[in-house]
Amino acid sequence: METVPPETSGFRTGASLLETLTSALYADPIVVFREYVQNAVDGFSKEQSKSSVFQVEISFFPAERRIVIHDNGGGIPTDKFDETMRGLGKSTKAGSQIGFRGIGRLAGLSFCKKLSFINKINKQQQIFSLDGDKYRKILLNDEKKYWELDRVIGEIVLSDSRPANNENCSVVDESYFEVVLENVSDELMDSIYRNKPSRGKSGKQPEMALVVESIPTDDFINSLSLLLPVPYSIDFTGADEVRRKYSEWFGVELSSREFKVLLGGKQLFKPFRDGEGTDFRILPIKIIDLRSDLEQQSQSLKTIGLLWMRFDYVFKAVKQNWGIAVRSKNMLVRGGSVLAEEAENDRDAITSYGQYLSAIKGVTGELLLETECLSDNSRRDWFKIDKNSLQLRNQLCQLMNRMHIYRYKISRYMHNDRKPEDEKQQVIEAFRELVSQKNDNAEVTAIEQYMAGRAQDENANKNDERADERDILGYTTTQKRFYKTLMMSIYDYFENKEIMEYYALKSHILRSLNRDSFDTEIESTTGA
Repeated sequence: METVPPETSGFRTGASLLETLTSALYADPIVVFREYVQNAVDGFSKEQSKSSVFQVEISFFPAERRIVIHDNGGGIPTDKFDETMRGLGKSTKAGSQIGFRGIGRLAGLSFCKKLSFINKINKQQQIFSLDGDKYRKILLNDEKKYWELDRVIGEIVLSDSRPANNENCSVVDESYFEVVLENVSDELMDSIYRNKPSRGKSGKQPEMALVVESIPTDDFINSLSLLLPVPYSIDFTGADEVRRKYSEWFGVELSSREFKVLLGGKQLFKPFRDGEGTDFRILPIKIIDLRSDLEQQSQSLKTIGLLWMRFDYVFKAVKQNWGIAVRSKNMLVRGGSVLAEEAENDRDAITSYGQYLSAIKGVTGELLLETECLSDNSRRDWFKIDKNSLQLRNQLCQLMNRMHIYRYKISRYMHNDRKPEDEKQQVIEAFRELVSQKNDNAEVTAIEQYMAGRAQDENANKNDERADERDILGYTTTQKRFYKTLMMSIYDYFENKEIMEYYALKSHILRSLNRDSFDTEIESTTGA
């Protein structure tokens, strides 16, 4: 067998690798902001002398199709700047920061024609730019697309150093680091400025707005505020309790994981408000740390996360920011349906993804992870599959199981006109299981008072406009009860959609049912 010479025995990297590290890993445009803000706060966290006024500012220039992400941290040491910018998979981040591969800086390359990094220290300005437009042309060239990656980098990179000229800087600071995206793609511009497409009454395919607005949409601002490690709003009164528990359980102040981020000069806050649910809970998430590199494996449970959630007792669907947003050191990993997805894939799953999804849509909250037990995956949208991440999945599955059971039992109880005592006790027990407070009589009193209040409301207004057994005439008691159960289910479906369509449908059904009942009575009377 022929031996390959050492100088040629390594892997050879081609031009398309850079595309894999950009478009494949960062398919959603909004993650651009997560990556660059994350890099900024991680750089600040490593500084020996920390500024008390550290902040990140995101600025949009829609007419120029330009985005600037500026932080007033200490920047990168001038003698390490070029090496740091050229290094892929060679990040020096310590374990206290999120991410470690050194590829996050490439996130914006898929969404602009030119990506630049500007580093200012001691009145010296360093610039490192990547020509995304030239890179894409290389990939489309039948000959150049097979070039070695080093050759491609040599073609698309521009590196420069010059005395700082504050006239060309978006913000004047003694030192700073700035990311500039120029000639931003339509995809990224659309995600920032254009409203989400909506179907017309005709049911035809949606049409995108033709005019780009100069102000980011509320949906984008909401998503960005959820994505970044920003503080809670003063409108969220549960914040103080969350911070107190975080400090107690992890020995770390949550404020050290919160940063001032400005969008167009206005500070961003997490988009959580009071009034998004009746019940507020804080629960610990625990696993056994099974990392192989530990000298002594401990078999005791370790708290790795704080989960807070808010929900109505009947798990009424939340209109915005539903689900549990999973965050690692306060940086969003994934939100929305992630708990339903993880629960479905666990060995202890007791129902379908659809049922888990229905439950989690009735909850809003966060899982704040503070641990070194978990390592993020390449896309940074979850964690590497290992013994610890599988334990986390199982804990989330157990939580979703309890949510599903409680939601099912209270729904069945509320839709039963007789309100049997045994079903009431099942609801109370399921609620105790859900909030992990089996011996807390105050919690039992709360859910009992809620159910008693609902029963009184129903008794006081038997003729419920949503659906009532007396709506239909000439039918048996069983048929009337089935009608009410069916119509209440349909009402629940329409409640968060077009409620007037429910009443139109109800009117049509009543006309049909009562007409059929009347015709039956006439036939019975005439002997026809």
